[in-house]
Amino acid sequence: MRTVAQREGLAAGLRLARAALLPVAVAVLLLPLRPALAPADVALVLVAAAAVSASGRSWWTPTVAATACALCYLWLWATPPGSLATDRATDRVTGTLVLAVGLLSARLGQRWRSARPLGEGVTWRARLALRRPRGIDCLRSVGRLSEEVACGDSASFIQLDVARTLVELLNLRDCRYDAAPFLPGTR
Repeated sequence: MRTVAQREGLAAGLRLARAALLPVAVAVLLLPLRPALAPADVALVLVAAAAVSASGRSWWTPTVAATACALCYLWLWATPPGSLATDRATDRVTGTLVLAVGLLSARLGQRWRSARPLGEGVTWRARLALRRPRGIDCLRSVGRLSEEVACGDSASFIQLDVARTLVELLNLRDCRYDAAPFLPGTR
């Protein structure tokens, strides 16, 4: 069995290098802003760097990008800086979340990017994938929903909006929410 680097040659190696180096570059560029940035903001920027840097058809690029983000966070931003051994449990949790969410967002970003143009020989599954909303549309939906929650919209309206968003993003026919029955005094 041939490896990814053997099949794609230099391009696969460059994608892996980009997946490893872009999060490192972003983390280093953020270092001068250490006093002004909260660790959660740095974690969010690193997850976005993982999503941007992963491309190609291999599972290796998102894995490398997410791992590089988590290691950069733990090495450069967790307490004490310059060590992977962290003093605080919150830094360990944040590092783990950077790895998990970075891997998920990088894999989703990789899946939503069209690797080849629509033309002859494209399967129905690829055509369906190209009709799906892009990653930026999904992020806009999450932002819109969080804004509705922050503004204090009613729960029933937010529930309907979440159902509509899930139908659009996942190409569902319908989506419903069944609340668990609660006793009147336990809510």
